[in-house]
Amino acid sequence: KATRKRAIEKAEAFTIERLNGVDGLGAIFPAMVNSLLMFDALGYGADDERVNVARESIERLEQELPELLPRMAWLDRPPSERWDGVLLGNEVVDALPAELFQIGPGGLAEAALQQLRVTCVDDQFDWLPTPMPVEDVRRLLPRLQSLPRPLPPGWRGDWQPDMAAWLHAVGEKLRDGLVLLADYGEVRSDLYHPRQGEGSLRCFYRHRVHGDPFWWPGLCDISVGVDFTALAEAGDRLGWTLLHYDEQSAFLRQAGIESVVGDLSRLSERRRVATADEIKTLLLPSAMGERFKLMAFCHGLNPDALPELFHQPGQMHRL
Repeated sequence: KATRKRAIEKAEAFTIERLNGVDGLGAIFPAMVNSLLMFDALGYGADDERVNVARESIERLEQELPELLPRMAWLDRPPSERWDGVLLGNEVVDALPAELFQIGPGGLAEAALQQLRVTCVDDQFDWLPTPMPVEDVRRLLPRLQSLPRPLPPGWRGDWQPDMAAWLHAVGEKLRDGLVLLADYGEVRSDLYHPRQGEGSLRCFYRHRVHGDPFWWPGLCDISVGVDFTALAEAGDRLGWTLLHYDEQSAFLRQAGIESVVGDLSRLSERRRVATADEIKTLLLPSAMGERFKLMAFCHGLNPDALPELFHQPGQMHRL
């Protein structure tokens, strides 16, 4: 009971810290609703200031988008009927479950792949290499053996076994439409490079980035880089046409981000500075400009009828 109580208190403090006024929680609707449900479950009164902030954040979103709300629906499972439209995934793929692996002493020639499990030794978490299931070896080994630079024994990496299944689940009913996926990641030859000896796993705690998932476990967001080559292959198996792959900065410039933002001189000084900083975050290589990638597919559409942006292959040759 004591452990459960401490866990609830930590979750409660975590949520309250991130309310950040009515604009908090990243304007992510499920998180906003869940915070309100949490307060209710913990017995907060209806007149509590924090409850009011959580409720107002939802009401404000409804007020700002009144004309769109009738067209919105929250789905808890992929569409079961054929549909037409746009499938947009922003930082979704990197959140799929990932497995860590290690190349054993026998190397790739002997299919010596080990799965890294978590163990506890002397009250400390650590990695425990175990034999990888045969089915996973069958799926992962060809990817690694096809790399232009061989990976040595002892090399560690990560992969997302469920990526293709997830894309099939959310996209198999798409009849005529466009698919746009934005995420952190690389092409396979960069993601699985000999110099990337510890893989792409990254942990985030209060805007601090580190590579140790055993540091304050449960409080850090953990993700891995997306293998965009595998993503392109999964789309191809669905019969989709790959249109575009590039870094975010190049994609946004070709999409005309300047025209969308408009003339900054017409804004107040405070808003002008804030908007300029937001654009820098999206475009600069040191921020999200190169680390974020965009991949676009279409299905059932005439590619020639799409905007000029999707006629530019970008870095598709690297896939």
